[in-house]
Amino acid sequence: MSILWEIFEISVNFFQGFILVFFPYYYLEDKKKRKFYKSPGIAYAIIIATTISIMNKLKSFEHFYAIIYVAIIFVYSFKHLHGTVLKKIFTSVFPSLVMATISVFTANLFSILYNVSPEQVITENGMERCLAVISTQILIICVIILSLKIIKKAIIKTLI
Repeated sequence: MSILWEIFEISVNFFQGFILVFFPYYYLEDKKKRKFYKSPGIAYAIIIATTISIMNKLKSFEHFYAIIYVAIIFVYSFKHLHGTVLKKIFTSVFPSLVMATISVFTANLFSILYNVSPEQVITENGMERCLAVISTQILIICVIILSLKIIKKAIIKTLI
């Protein structure tokens, strides 16, 4: 069972790595007009996923380490994407804040629903954690997609 949890956790980390890098890719666009799966974003996503996995082994609640993820995303944005430095900072920070906020929200929500502490939801391998993690990922996708739609629509309106 331990191996299944490790696979689950690593899969989630890779998912988060890709989301963290996809947000700036989609918002700022690749300098060489490459598709995401052909861009350096894939390598950066893997680096972030690996970093998340390592940080999870060092600490069970790694949101303090989000600054490392932000730095990796900024390097990617700076080297490979269009946009001003301010936009690159925004696209580096925003998805990390979304993930951290939603993670805290779902941990607290599931702790209330299952009458356990948020720490238990975060650290103990059980149904509560599994449901919380899956719910967190679904909410992250929804918020990121909605944010990208709002941002893109706002940009189009300012150009018209």
